[in-house]
Amino acid sequence: MATSNVTIDDSSSLFLYEPRDAWTSSSGDDAQAYMNSTFHGTSVSGATCKFKFNGTGIWLYGAKKPDYGSFTLVVDDTVTTYDNATASDPTFGQLLGGVSNLKMGEHVATLMNGGTGPIDFDSLVFETVDPQQPYVAGGFIL
Repeated sequence: MATSNVTIDDSSSLFLYEPRDAWTSSSGDDAQAYMNSTFHGTSVSGATCKFKFNGTGIWLYGAKKPDYGSFTLVVDDTVTTYDNATASDPTFGQLLGGVSNLKMGEHVATLMNGGTGPIDFDSLVFETVDPQQPYVAGGFIL
């Protein structure tokens, strides 16, 4: 079985942003430093971005900036990351949090604003296993 990493941009309809009016979508000149020049941001405490996936791991990316606040990443009802997106200088494409070694199957990841300032979300990568594809290691098919 082969593993694959799948990258999903924040603009995908696969994300559930709640409440909808708590999130802003930015693109173009305002988002040039982000993947595909898009990102979603929120300053609303408790606002969430949810993503359902079949896989074994997931990693979320966004920016860290001087005025940014705290966030929580929850996977399958377990808090995996509680952190702060504050940085002395704006930095983009930063790993916000993630988890690996999940049992292959359906999972739900939720990014939530912790209420101490704005956060943004740019993209995620999830790892999945394709049972139809052989696993290749060192040039040998296993």
